[in-house]
Amino acid sequence: MSVRPNQAIVFHRASMNTQIQSMSHNFATLHEIDMGDDNRLAILEGKLMSHDCIISVLKDMVDMKQKKSIQILPDNVIAQSDDSLVWHVPGQVKTMLFKHGKKITRMAVPYPSLIFKVIDNTLSVAASKFKRKPKADDIIYHSPLMNIYSDGRVCVGSADCPSDSDIGSMAGWEKVIFDTIFTHTNHDSCLLNKPQTMTTTDQLYAFWKSLKGDKHFPTNRLSRLSDLTLEEWIEQ
Repeated sequence: MSVRPNQAIVFHRASMNTQIQSMSHNFATLHEIDMGDDNRLAILEGKLMSHDCIISVLKDMVDMKQKKSIQILPDNVIAQSDDSLVWHVPGQVKTMLFKHGKKITRMAVPYPSLIFKVIDNTLSVAASKFKRKPKADDIIYHSPLMNIYSDGRVCVGSADCPSDSDIGSMAGWEKVIFDTIFTHTNHDSCLLNKPQTMTTTDQLYAFWKSLKGDKHFPTNRLSRLSDLTLEEWIEQ
């Protein structure tokens, strides 16, 4: 498919300054575009556009931007807008990678249910105690993973992040978490510990190592994320 311009709209401003007053007037002209023998485009002489014509053209352009293909949302999508997407990944056993010291360790462990949030191409992850799709008033929890800040934002490092936040990019964003090599904690509330509440990198690594071979994540070890509900966290 080849695309070439055939018309151009040129906007003008005419100004007049006198000792009494300063005036300006905006108007637009419509021009045909011609391709010469040398395949170079040339804007031809234009015609003055009426106010109604300008409004009609601009309205058509806005309508074109708003017309998007209709997508059927997957069952795990919680919320979506033009620049954001929130979805749920139920708890499951997956491979987790750690770089502990100079050694990279790979082990199959049970992840908790995770909630992924991408807003303005910034990835955040929280945890849920339910395998079902989270509800707006559900309490959410810190994702008990390394490389995640206390508000849920992910330190993506050199990860290859998608450039979009649409349905088609979900798998790419999930890879940022599930294919990463975890190295360190970014806050000390990753886990609910008794009586001690601090979680160090070594403690979190030991915790995940103790889950190797298990089928279910112990949700009683999840630590609440600032007493926020899911809806409040999404709106942050």
